[in-house]
Amino acid sequence: MNSTPYGRLYVVATPIGNLDDMTFRAIETLKNVHCIYAEDTRQTSKLLQHFNIQNRVYQLHKHNESQQKHRLEQQLRAGENIAIVSDAGTPLISDPGANTIAYLRDLHHEIRVIPGCSAVTSALSISGLTADYFSFIGFLPTKSNQRKAIFKQFANTQHTVVFFETPHRIIDCLADAMDVLGTDRMLFIARELTKQFEESILCPLSEAQHWIQENPYRCKGEFVLALSPCVKPPINNDWQPLADLMLDQNIPNKSIHQVITQFYNAPKKTVYNYLLNPHEKTE
Repeated sequence: MNSTPYGRLYVVATPIGNLDDMTFRAIETLKNVHCIYAEDTRQTSKLLQHFNIQNRVYQLHKHNESQQKHRLEQQLRAGENIAIVSDAGTPLISDPGANTIAYLRDLHHEIRVIPGCSAVTSALSISGLTADYFSFIGFLPTKSNQRKAIFKQFANTQHTVVFFETPHRIIDCLADAMDVLGTDRMLFIARELTKQFEESILCPLSEAQHWIQENPYRCKGEFVLALSPCVKPPINNDWQPLADLMLDQNIPNKSIHQVITQFYNAPKKTVYNYLLNPHEKTE
């Protein structure tokens, strides 16, 4: 039971494609709250009709959130229980609503989650990539130079990176990824998750575009992609004898540093410090 006279806000996950994935708890919650706030009322109305849920639905999207959060807060103060849903999946994951939740938390309103589908975790679970630690960056920017800048940020990351992409940008996105990351980095691609024509593949970046283009239907639907961790070659610590030899030959430190870091994959700072103090062995 709610410990205050105010209403309670429920953040309710909905199916990402297959309506049979709707939970019993989600259905009961949407039936029993006083009203529902949705990103797209038309999409949510289809869901409610399917489960014979008759309830009021209001819009809550990025263009009206700054106003609607005040209306929602007034309703909670009046004792109404309210649900927030997105078009599909878990609300606020690459969807509007975060400002509203933060606003209501500042005012100490009670917020509960009704868990369910998430495209992020669904894709990771079948990707074959490690998911002990991962980054999620949502939808990539529309411009090529901005996408490349993001890929550069994750060029050497040692964990999986998950992101979304749209059908009309997927080919350009994969081209940008290869330009920045090379062709050998592994990429998991999932499309139409939980739907009739669900497909997924784990392949090198060099094969990703071909997989999309070999079937015209693969350029349709929403994509979830997961980039594998970067596999770095092991650091070779056997470079010190060569450094000592080059020092004995009075070769400039700058030239020695360039050779060692390039051919031994040795950390630049470690080599630099050793050249300043060659008799202090570095582990």
